[in-house]
Amino acid sequence: MFVDIKNVKKNQEFSFLEQLVSQDAPFTSAAAYKVQRRECTMNTRISVLENIMSWAQNPVRPLPSSLFWVYGLAGTGKSTILQTICAMLENKKLLASSYFCSIQLDSRESKRIVPTIARHLASRFPPFANQLIMQLHDHPDSAHAQLPVQFRDLLCTPWRTAKIVPHPLLPCVVVIDALDECDRGDEILDLIIGATEKNTLHGIQFLISSRPRPSFMKRVQEIPRGPHIALHEIEKEEVSCDIRLFLEEELRRRINEEQIRELVDRADGLFIFASTLIKHLVPSWDLTQPERQERLTQILAPRHEGEKVGLDALYNHIVCDALDVEKFGQQGFEHRLLILQTIVSTAEATSARVIADLLWFNVDDVMCLVNSLHSVLFASTQDEPIFIIHASFHDFVITQTTAPFTYQLSPIHFRLARSCYAHMKGSLRFNLCNIQSSFTEDKDLVSPLQSLGSTLAYVCRYWWNHVVKCGDVGKKGMQSWLEAFLKEKGLFWIEAMSLMKSERPCRDILEDIASISFNLPDIQKLATDAAEMVTMFISISPKMTSQLYLSALPFSRALACWKSQFRHIPSVTSRRIDGVQKCKAQWNFEFTPYCVAFSPEGGRVVSGSDDAIVRFWDTESGEELIQLAGHNDVVSFVAFSPDGRRVASGSRDKTVRIWDAESGEELSQLDGHDDSVFSVAFSPDGRRIISGSREKTVRIWDAKSGVELSQLNGHGGFVHSVAFSPDGKKVVSGSGDKTVRIWDAESGEELSQLYGHDTSVIYAAFSPDSTRVTSASEDKTVRIWDAESGKELGQLNGYGGSVQRIAFSPDGRQFVSGSFDGTVRIWDAKSGEALSQLNGHINPVHSVAFSPDGRRVVSSSSYEMRIWDAECREEPGRIWLTGQDCADMGCRIWPGT
Repeated sequence: MFVDIKNVKKNQEFSFLEQLVSQDAPFTSAAAYKVQRRECTMNTRISVLENIMSWAQNPVRPLPSSLFWVYGLAGTGKSTILQTICAMLENKKLLASSYFCSIQLDSRESKRIVPTIARHLASRFPPFANQLIMQLHDHPDSAHAQLPVQFRDLLCTPWRTAKIVPHPLLPCVVVIDALDECDRGDEILDLIIGATEKNTLHGIQFLISSRPRPSFMKRVQEIPRGPHIALHEIEKEEVSCDIRLFLEEELRRRINEEQIRELVDRADGLFIFASTLIKHLVPSWDLTQPERQERLTQILAPRHEGEKVGLDALYNHIVCDALDVEKFGQQGFEHRLLILQTIVSTAEATSARVIADLLWFNVDDVMCLVNSLHSVLFASTQDEPIFIIHASFHDFVITQTTAPFTYQLSPIHFRLARSCYAHMKGSLRFNLCNIQSSFTEDKDLVSPLQSLGSTLAYVCRYWWNHVVKCGDVGKKGMQSWLEAFLKEKGLFWIEAMSLMKSERPCRDILEDIASISFNLPDIQKLATDAAEMVTMFISISPKMTSQLYLSALPFSRALACWKSQFRHIPSVTSRRIDGVQKCKAQWNFEFTPYCVAFSPEGGRVVSGSDDAIVRFWDTESGEELIQLAGHNDVVSFVAFSPDGRRVASGSRDKTVRIWDAESGEELSQLDGHDDSVFSVAFSPDGRRIISGSREKTVRIWDAKSGVELSQLNGHGGFVHSVAFSPDGKKVVSGSGDKTVRIWDAESGEELSQLYGHDTSVIYAAFSPDSTRVTSASEDKTVRIWDAESGKELGQLNGYGGSVQRIAFSPDGRQFVSGSFDGTVRIWDAKSGEALSQLNGHINPVHSVAFSPDGRRVVSSSSYEMRIWDAECREEPGRIWLTGQDCADMGCRIWPGT
């Protein structure tokens, strides 16, 4: 198969890639105008440009010369230099791709870097395009996979198989600017360095710029002989000469020689000083000579002891001029200062109209201030985002600690949080987009964001961001309205987030609310139930937001809260009619057991639940034996010690607790995690305990003393699962960063990373013989891996929801899984054949475990726990659903199977 590059966009596989290509990233993009990037003034930065171009134009060389790093402090001109280099390379037809990261644009998202570069390479090299499309055909999820998988499947593999060898005199250069402004820049840098070290992208040269972030410095400096330029270390005289040329060119004899000399001195080697000064003195509209002279006189006024100097002094003057209390009065000053502080406090670059709505101000007032601050802010219209021209101005505003420009983080975000609440309370309603049919897919909706409006879209996405930044005082002040919001508008907010394709951020916010101790159990319970409902809703395909009310809410515990708003919501009941599995025991509760485990002798089951209690149960009689109270939040995980004498529990209260399994006495409390503990496990000899946390760490503890022995860092997301290998030499962990990682249990060294899942890994475990690892994920799959090589051996599909837990039988021949689709399934661990499906749970299954003899399985779901006969091989039964009219929603659920 060969692909005509002219028609590459028409290729179906290529459409997966196009969704992630950043239009803001290339050096020629419209965004370059928005953030006012420009090329170097003629005859400036000569030695720097010559150095880089000499490297770029040399014949393709072996590592490490294929990576050139330009770094420097804020304002030293990195982006201007790379903008110029891109133009020079483009002119010589040497530029393969350019990617300018910006915290204000979509180019800040790391997931877009590799697809964008791959798209650019495909445009230049037809053989690469051909191989890339074949790769996307075989692996259609690669474009949306985690970064290492993207890098391998979209760059390394198609480049290698295309066998492209650039001509020695026509090198292939990829330019990435401001990598430190990318959300996972460190990981991108590691992947590029790894590729240059292994020569897997032979012929491609990378030019990268960033601030000298310590993690970047350490990694790049480990490369022997790697070329680099530190802009802030260039001789000050050389830089001052270039700044002088720049000022002379831009001001064109509008100021005298003495003033030029003084301005160069005050710039102190920072080009951003000179660039900002020019915008201030020569705005888009003409100043009269007296007006320009007055501004210049103020900037050049003698400096007094204790006054700001350099760039801060210039920013201070610009802000004072725009907020002049003598000109606007005290009220006008405060009004304008609040607008400025709001602009730098929003979670993303947003428009003047949204800023005005958040403050309940007139949009013209916002645009007036933006125009007054034209040297540091830019917005083409009141409906376009306001861009901060340089990150250093943002830093200047938020670090002001003295009057009159004092920036107080908590009060500002508290005000924004309250404003978000007011807008959501006033605008959120049922069926926001006026969808006419309950069976309309979201992809067929016309401009759902336009229906929501830019302000409602912003407040729905980011209200919790502002709540978090309020600090503890602000959060306490919001307790009064948070519960009311969730009960009155929470369901409509979930609808809005679904329309914006933000279900996962929605669920994360709800889980955050549930994990924060408000001392308000009603809030925590509703947030927990709603998060569970959203997780279940994510799995529904095709995507139809209207089905939130029909296919998710009726099955959710949250229905009890929102039932009063929807009197005719379907009521769902179920009954078994054939093929009933042998359910040996069943418990029904007022609480939800999130985790369960068999004791080593098999006579007891331990559970941990959302009421913060650990309970023991007799597996034969069903009697509750004992309750262990001590945690003050949801118990996420429980585990018996190998000898059955102790139990470890992990909780959202950030602690791990060790209990005597006979008396119920609390033996010790392990403190150290800064966020919820999601998983715990004993080592095979019972001497160590491992825990995984929301804070993205894995910790190993001495089980007797409670002393923390080591901390394993590396995951980029919540650590949902941890387990020891049966020989105790290794540890496996599963994370929200979509990876499974294997570690050396003694040294803490990361041995391997297993990539393949498309979303969070919820659980991972070793097989009893330590040769395999199984993992369960929100992507509705279970995967089996070779524990030594990391190779994926198999993938088990067929689930209708996230797979929450897996457990091997003692002999390793089978494993059981529990899913949010309500099923418990038993699989042949070798062949991957589905042996049986244990139906009976109506709600999502949270946890499963085999008994020590392998003959029984315990499972837990919302409000219930069951023990099954694991040897039963009957076919699954059917569940009948009964429904009723939904007159207030214009739809109907019909009875069916």
